[in-house]
Amino acid sequence: HIYTASSDGLILKWVKQGENYTSIKLYNNGFINRYMALSPDNNWLAVAGDAPYIQLFDLKDPNAKPKKLFGHKGQVYAMCFSSDNMLITSGSDTASNSVLLRNLENEKYYIINKSKNKIKNLAYDIKNN
Repeated sequence: HIYTASSDGLILKWVKQGENYTSIKLYNNGFINRYMALSPDNNWLAVAGDAPYIQLFDLKDPNAKPKKLFGHKGQVYAMCFSSDNMLITSGSDTASNSVLLRNLENEKYYIINKSKNKIKNLAYDIKNN
């Protein structure tokens, strides 16, 4: 499957049917979606936009409302999941310029970096996370 999150607020799942793809509306969050990350096990979809939080969608339960993961003071610019699907790391803009490491089981987070600049990209070392 392919997932898209667009500036009109729509979050779509695209399913291949023969030679074509068909979209299924997952959610309309009503704001500009800018960044998205899919967990390695395909169970979680994280979406960030203009708000200072991440929306976390449980893809196993399409009827569940997304969780709002707070902690950043500004817009989230980057996100990635650990290879064991237990952590999500996120980076933010000039309001906080921080990197947050969040445990998805208890939703506690730790600030692991404060920078002078926006955090624009993140990646996990899959051998050593």
